[in-house]
Amino acid sequence: SREDTRRISPFGKEIIADPDRAGSKENMLINSPKVVRLSNQSIREIETDARIVYLSGFAGMPQSPNHPQMLRVGAENRLALWIQGAKAELPAAEYLIGLCYKNGVRVKQDDDKAFQCQLRAAQLGCQPSMYLVAAGYYERSEADAADNNARYYAKYWAEKGAQSGEPLSQCFWANHFAGGAEERFSWLEKAAKQNLPEAQYLLGKCYEAGNGTTKDMDKAGLWYERSQKQGFAAAQMALDKIQRAQDTGKKEQNEP
Repeated sequence: SREDTRRISPFGKEIIADPDRAGSKENMLINSPKVVRLSNQSIREIETDARIVYLSGFAGMPQSPNHPQMLRVGAENRLALWIQGAKAELPAAEYLIGLCYKNGVRVKQDDDKAFQCQLRAAQLGCQPSMYLVAAGYYERSEADAADNNARYYAKYWAEKGAQSGEPLSQCFWANHFAGGAEERFSWLEKAAKQNLPEAQYLLGKCYEAGNGTTKDMDKAGLWYERSQKQGFAAAQMALDKIQRAQDTGKKEQNEP
């Protein structure tokens, strides 16, 4: 008998790679009548592409120049594979196609289609998509204060992503939904320890001001430095500010 090739995808739900099972409802793209079969090798390739694109955005969050650049590199040769993956309901593929629509990479830019792709991926368990969906709903709630549903779903997906351990969601939750300074600090610390530069910078600010933790300029400088090394511009300005304060202090001590 054919070996069962079930496994858990790090970018989402359980994937069925066995061709004999590829026609099942759970392995088809929503609203797509076409059955798509994926090999284990194809699944691994798509998930690797998704990981590379996801991590490339950390240099300055998803708006970083690195993010669409790496997306274009992957889409140049693999867009057809990603589309096949999306039709097979592979979360990593939906995530990638959504980014293509968002950035207009080899497809016409379309925010609505981008959001729908990320929502499908998030529903399938894709952690990076949970952040993007939360951010999308939050933007809608800010544009229309009366849209309570958007606010609810922004909080729902941000919490789900944060609790899954995804650092973008953890930072987003800290900035918009944390219940107080201590909770905010806790979530920022979790994200900062996963090398998210914005979280590292914000954690440094917490230590500098004593918000949610004991004031500690040494730790503030440490987190600012880690963020700065990843290209987060505000962290360099924070380090310069600390250096100026230290220089002023030394000058005053040396004055008669």
